[in-house]
Amino acid sequence: ILFDKTFLHHMFGRRILLEQHSTKQKIQIDTEIENEFGSFQIISTKLVEGEGGSSLKFQKPKDIQSVYLQTKGPGLDELSVEDILLSIASFDLLPTRKVKARMELFQSPAHKSKLTGKHLLEFYEHTMFKDIPESGHEGCGFICEDLLNELLGDDTYAKEAICIQ
Repeated sequence: ILFDKTFLHHMFGRRILLEQHSTKQKIQIDTEIENEFGSFQIISTKLVEGEGGSSLKFQKPKDIQSVYLQTKGPGLDELSVEDILLSIASFDLLPTRKVKARMELFQSPAHKSKLTGKHLLEFYEHTMFKDIPESGHEGCGFICEDLLNELLGDDTYAKEAICIQ
């Protein structure tokens, strides 16, 4: 699991609890978890490739990966999952299918730099991600051209890219 290279891990680090279960198991996914470390609320789920099985991709077993954010705990400021999500994007304005797609991206590993072998999120502090004034692109992330070039470098994909979503 490359979860430590995802946007959610980058933003919240040790406040993330990750659970993964085979789709073959009959389990109930909890929306909230309480344990000795505090309270956790589900923030996202995603269908991912499981372990073992066939070498053919379409025949590999599937798992459900659930990500929980620690909302309360000893010595921690209380967080609201809803407030955090609304601070990242206007999820309340998006159709359900777009919300689902955006949430799955939060759990996907960041692109790896061919030059350094590092995931691109490792180069940027989470504080650099912020709201920008709305200009008719509700729900779309916008990255200025200079940062786009810096993120993608000078490879084939970078030369074809006009924006990142």
